[in-house]
Amino acid sequence: MAASVPPRNFLFLQGPTNFLFADISQGLRALGHTTHRINVCLGDQIFWRGSGAVNFRGRESAWPDFIDQFLVRHGITDVVLLGEQRNLHRIAITAAHARNIQVTVTDFGYIRPDWVIVEMNGMNADSLFPRDPQTILALAINLPPLDRQVRTRDSFFNQATLDMTFHLSSAFFPFTFPFFRRHTLRHPLLIYLGIGRRLLLRGWEAHRTAKTLGAVAARGPHYLFAMQTEDDYSLRAYSHYPDLDTPMRDTIRSFAVYGPANASLVFKLHPLDPGLKAWRRRISRMAQDADVAARVFFIDGGDLDQLIIGSRGVITVNSTVGLRAIDLQR
Repeated sequence: MAASVPPRNFLFLQGPTNFLFADISQGLRALGHTTHRINVCLGDQIFWRGSGAVNFRGRESAWPDFIDQFLVRHGITDVVLLGEQRNLHRIAITAAHARNIQVTVTDFGYIRPDWVIVEMNGMNADSLFPRDPQTILALAINLPPLDRQVRTRDSFFNQATLDMTFHLSSAFFPFTFPFFRRHTLRHPLLIYLGIGRRLLLRGWEAHRTAKTLGAVAARGPHYLFAMQTEDDYSLRAYSHYPDLDTPMRDTIRSFAVYGPANASLVFKLHPLDPGLKAWRRRISRMAQDADVAARVFFIDGGDLDQLIIGSRGVITVNSTVGLRAIDLQR
């Protein structure tokens, strides 16, 4: 008979733009554990179900004392959150570690679809995952093959509805949490309008992409730069790049020096980029400055897997495309 697990006290902070944390909390309560939640914006409040929630409406300067007192008062044993680099989360993690409280972090996933990635303390640069290739291979020897069966399907419409509900609720009703500061660079309404415009033009862009890829294939081999969205907070938190332009410019300059004369460099726009920057024009200008305008291309569309399979190499900054490229090239 399995030994019973002593009850624990879980604190949930900001999570995904869906009911995942609320569902996990419900499951934990069913197992006899206690769960708490601190809402820091209206979106948090909307996506929480059940009891145990309090609202933090103060300034960020009041957060360190608030979170430390909350951890002590409720005897918290575990803190669960998404995005450990968000300002309030960094402070909460520091407070939790000072009191030997376990921190569990999740994000939108290194592997998609159908996977939720969970790590202790942090992800990306903060991950406890080993860096040494031989250590990783040794750990993998006795592991079963990756289960690739998709068990949970979602739709773009559902994801978009949930995401817009979360972000627009806080943007349109800021007085509910007057001191909340979103981690995105731009107002969510601008982002959604930009994505909507791209969706309207996708037919024209598909034609344009096919023509561009034909020109790329005629030249010879290609390298792929899978663009990230600048609003991905991890881009700024885990790299020395302040924006996306900088790594793109560095890549073009390197390509100009080291890229084979018959090779092309292809920049593929992220599917959820709002198009608020004129990337085609910006990339063209960077390529002209490096004297490789005829060898650098931009596309808004295309089959990512086929682009990866046909490429000589893939460049990206904090994107699941990195793992996807390794997987496809096995």
